[in-house]
Amino acid sequence: MKTSWIRAAVAGVAVASTLGACQGEGEANDEAEQDSGSEDACILGSLGCACVEGECLGDLVCEDQLCAEPSDLDSSSGEDSSSDDADTQTSEGSSSDGESSGESSESSESSTDTDSDSGEDEGTTTGGPDNTCDNPDGAFGCEFYALKLPSREPFFDDWAMQVVVGNPGPEDAEVVVERRIEGAWTNVAGPLPVAAEDLYSFYFYGSEDTVPLGLSAGYTYRITSSTPVVAHQYVPHDAIHGGGAISLLPTALWRDEYQAFNGPSSPTPYVTVVASVDDTTLTIDPPTVTKQAPQVPQTSSPFQILMDAGEAVRLKTHYDNQTLNGAEISTDAAHPVGVYVGGYATTQTAHYEEQLLPLEFAGTFHLAVTAGSNNDNDSSDSAHRLWGLVDTTFMAQAAPGTFLNPSASGTLDAGQYRLINASSFDLEQVTIGYPAGTELSVDGAPLSNLLYAASEFAPGWWVARFAPAPGMHVLEADQPVTVVFGSERVSMYAGVAHE
Repeated sequence: MKTSWIRAAVAGVAVASTLGACQGEGEANDEAEQDSGSEDACILGSLGCACVEGECLGDLVCEDQLCAEPSDLDSSSGEDSSSDDADTQTSEGSSSDGESSGESSESSESSTDTDSDSGEDEGTTTGGPDNTCDNPDGAFGCEFYALKLPSREPFFDDWAMQVVVGNPGPEDAEVVVERRIEGAWTNVAGPLPVAAEDLYSFYFYGSEDTVPLGLSAGYTYRITSSTPVVAHQYVPHDAIHGGGAISLLPTALWRDEYQAFNGPSSPTPYVTVVASVDDTTLTIDPPTVTKQAPQVPQTSSPFQILMDAGEAVRLKTHYDNQTLNGAEISTDAAHPVGVYVGGYATTQTAHYEEQLLPLEFAGTFHLAVTAGSNNDNDSSDSAHRLWGLVDTTFMAQAAPGTFLNPSASGTLDAGQYRLINASSFDLEQVTIGYPAGTELSVDGAPLSNLLYAASEFAPGWWVARFAPAPGMHVLEADQPVTVVFGSERVSMYAGVAHE
């Protein structure tokens, strides 16, 4: 069977404060609360419960709209439970109340279809034995593109962009960072060895590498590795009022068809497209008038741009208080591109940023959890944005007495993540949303260092938050879970993984 789980990752508010004394209590109560709080809850997609768009968790199959064991079905009555075509995407705008928080916002969305037949290899902490540069596994990859996007306040553009590369092992990786200058790839860092189960941070200072409007060359950073790694970027690095963060997607996940969706219209957000192959013909169909820039006309009609590998084109609207939400971005299968969105948030935030996934990863089931805050006085608010690709009816579920306004969310169809915890940030936390009864481990040990006692935020679904030490960590689960990584003033999803 196939299981289609949506991951929608958006940035939220993470306010700096010291870790509270709840860690021991949360750790002790985690398992007890799971057992006692959801005995009568029917988990969507679990055994005997309703299917989700014709799909079920794990090896279960959908029969008469209920999830059943494969052995319960007659061999002649198998049911095709493939997911429907993509029809929704999710993003989010976040706001903060005055000085109560620094803010970073990201918006993105995806789902993945993965075979879940019984007996299939569940993978390893390195992404599986076949995780190679020729066949990378999900978030693991051997080629990424990082880029510095503009901040609300120009002086933030002089701050460093931090690119963190984590090596899942088991082999050491050799990493090189390059920029394409006047048609030739020019080495700017490396080759540098990154040991297995270790990470390395690159820093790029100054504003001369901030991607301008229109078509440009020499502004993106190509990161290549001899073995599959994961990569995150933080821009601007360690900013006073917060910055953006992206879990960079390897080019192996890039495709040729996207639809842009972004934050709120004020201040005006932007969309950036990066080519990975020479002679890429990019087609843009904007929903409103674009701002004129090099190779970008002032128009609301479709137009094309010829791009080479490493080149970027940044777009924004001609008129203020408008967005490019719904802009159709396409090339062809032989010329995949990467799409990055961003924009200026409040005066308390430099900007937010995110890398979108292609339309083929969109889906119909979203699990939303908030990144959370460790500050009891934090009065910040947030909103969750749904973007429909076709005529769609949205249905939201939440436990009685709770608010449905998460500040960050994400769901993947794999129970494995790599978490890079940058040491430059003072407060780090990982938020996990998971079905009741899920077995979780971090670095091979039971989940610990909980900031709060785990709680049931929707019928059959639980959330837990823990504070990892600086460095790279492996989170594993026996069921699909959603993970959001948050630090002092930035938050992002942990990464995409396929099994």
